[in-house]
Amino acid sequence: MNTKRWLLASVAVFVAIGVLEFLIHGVLLSDLYKQTASVWRPEAEMRQMMWIFWVGYLVFAPFFALIYVKGYEKGKPGLGQGFRFGLYVGAMLSVMHSFGWYVILPIPLALAFAWFLTILVEMILAGVAAGLVYREEFSVFGTTDLALFVVSGLLLNITPGPDTLYILGRTASQGRRGGMVAAFGIAAGLLVHTFAAAVGLSALLAASATAFTLLKWAGAAYLVYVGASLFFARTPNRSPTPELHAAGLRTVFLQGFLTNVLNPKVALFFLAFLPQFVDPGAPSKALAFLFLGMVFIFNGTLWNLFVAWSAARVAGRFSAWRCG
Repeated sequence: MNTKRWLLASVAVFVAIGVLEFLIHGVLLSDLYKQTASVWRPEAEMRQMMWIFWVGYLVFAPFFALIYVKGYEKGKPGLGQGFRFGLYVGAMLSVMHSFGWYVILPIPLALAFAWFLTILVEMILAGVAAGLVYREEFSVFGTTDLALFVVSGLLLNITPGPDTLYILGRTASQGRRGGMVAAFGIAAGLLVHTFAAAVGLSALLAASATAFTLLKWAGAAYLVYVGASLFFARTPNRSPTPELHAAGLRTVFLQGFLTNVLNPKVALFFLAFLPQFVDPGAPSKALAFLFLGMVFIFNGTLWNLFVAWSAARVAGRFSAWRCG
């Protein structure tokens, strides 16, 4: 067993399940949960106990990945193996969990069926995540651990920050179109950081492999610091969305661009994050950095567009509720 690949697969499984839990239970099934509010604990009490939920998934993810690894067959596509494994586990867990709770709790059959589909989908995608990470080595343009880079990038993209607040503010003041234009402006700012990192880091790597290694270790330490700061930071009762006055779409785009490109933390993050996934022996270091940056921007833009769309939809429902 490749221990490093198993640990990376465990992280990928945990991230995949965490993202899906948020999207499915926090967005798609929110109306069903409101209709059955009398069945659950008060929301404030549940928020205080959520750490137990996440500890449970921290235990589940490595065991899920371990069982997959023990049955891994060399020479066969990891994606297909992961899909089948997730399907088997999902079929086993979904029936017991969803319809078992339907017998115990007074919940509607529609919610039980939704849970059945949710668990099945979650386990399939968790299996796919494990299959993408735990497989034979491959490299694209001299990059390493590309699947882990994608998963890590998605986790970082969904972490709220100034960019997210700006998109929410623009969506609140100008609707979905304003939020989407803001997202594209932020993507343009990330392009500047990508090109700057590609030029600077590739030049450093060409000048001294030792200096590049030191930068990778310093970057890893910085990423650990950022992760620990986010984990131990106090979560405020609510994150106020900035009130922005309506402006032309060109102004919205330019403000999104400047919000990102003038943020020194974004530049520091790119310098710390990208080198972790580039092979020092890559034939074209600049191309490797550019490729990773483009992947990060693509995934981040998809997430930001989703934020704008979902915020506009929630705002529309709230307006309809107030009018009704």
